[in-house]
Amino acid sequence: MRPSTLVDAFRYAGEGLATAFGAERNFRIHVALGTLAVELAVVLGLPRWQWAILILAVGEVLTLELINTAVEAVVDLASPARHRLAKLAKDVVAAAVLVEALTAVFVGILIFGPHLLALPQVLVFMARTRPLAMAGMAAIWVGVVALGLAAGRRHPRGAQEGADETRGM
Repeated sequence: MRPSTLVDAFRYAGEGLATAFGAERNFRIHVALGTLAVELAVVLGLPRWQWAILILAVGEVLTLELINTAVEAVVDLASPARHRLAKLAKDVVAAAVLVEALTAVFVGILIFGPHLLALPQVLVFMARTRPLAMAGMAAIWVGVVALGLAAGRRHPRGAQEGADETRGM
């Protein structure tokens, strides 16, 4: 169904994000780690060019995880029974997510690596000078993790129903 208005298009996209967050454990993990990376960038006061790279890396991982979810759903719909091509499609799109996630880890190491030795001193300084900011960032991250855990309990198998039949070849 095509969205009839721009508002509908945004609403459907929001529903897709909510569904992925509720049903896909790996999406929730990536959201939590992306949130942590953004908060670490705030604490370290990264320059804008490093922010740009960080946001691209996090966004690419989340985007590929969403594509993975969509491909798996379409494959399950088209091939509910085990089939080697269904397994191939799912394995390859999962590999794409893995490659991008590993790339994002290396980007994170390159961006955060030089700052990690100074991180304890930065955290102590921020705790002394900006305790509310530190508490707020901790609350945001704990909130994201708590939402992810709660969503995982509501959708223990999520959109993966039927995935075992096509993946288990």
